[in-house]
Amino acid sequence: MFDNHHEHKYKLNKITAGTYHNYKNAWKHTRSHKVSKFKIKDLRKYHFEVMYKDLLDGGVGKATVRLIHKIHKATMKYACQEDYVRQNYVIGALEDLDVKLEPREALTIEQQNSLLEFVANSRRFKYLYWVLVFMLETAIRVSGMAGLTAYDVDIEEGVISINKQYIRQIIDKGNTKSEMRICPPKTYRSSREIPLSAKAKEVLKMQIEHLKRLRLTDDFIVDSYESGKVCEKFLFLTKRNNL
Repeated sequence: MFDNHHEHKYKLNKITAGTYHNYKNAWKHTRSHKVSKFKIKDLRKYHFEVMYKDLLDGGVGKATVRLIHKIHKATMKYACQEDYVRQNYVIGALEDLDVKLEPREALTIEQQNSLLEFVANSRRFKYLYWVLVFMLETAIRVSGMAGLTAYDVDIEEGVISINKQYIRQIIDKGNTKSEMRICPPKTYRSSREIPLSAKAKEVLKMQIEHLKRLRLTDDFIVDSYESGKVCEKFLFLTKRNNL
């Protein structure tokens, strides 16, 4: 059922090759558990609860168990739709288990200043100083920053538009090939406009002037994920002035 469902979603481009590979990896935990020997019509909520408890006791991380639960829920929903079972018994199977992820803690202002001071005085990392300042001022993801172009910036209005990302993406189900690509934002909520602080505006102006001096403003043209479009005039480059 899992194979049928996710093969179908992959062929319809509902999931990427990378997501397909991640789901396959997580599914190995299901295949190795005794519950996987049951016929799908005989599975009940109790069986999933036992499986999750065994996985946690066996050292599988909470985040992985949550991903496995998500996959089970989708697979059983598919089984319901195809009339293999009448009810999705995965729903609620995690409720009585302690699988809540620890909240992420942001850097304090003191920690941010300490990081920037270290980078400013480091021969190895000094070139990243203004990049880090910009990221701290905007809370932008690395992939969003790497995909930022001059067309996404309105310094006068004081905003940047996050509408794409530049990331390494797996391009086959076997996880044997990958390439750098312009992709849509991680989720629909990731598309957003970020207001610019005075410091962020300063960084962008400096970066644009820096690229003009090096004559690098038009060096890179990348096919967009949107048909017929391309991306150019990238703002943040690597130490060796590559994307």
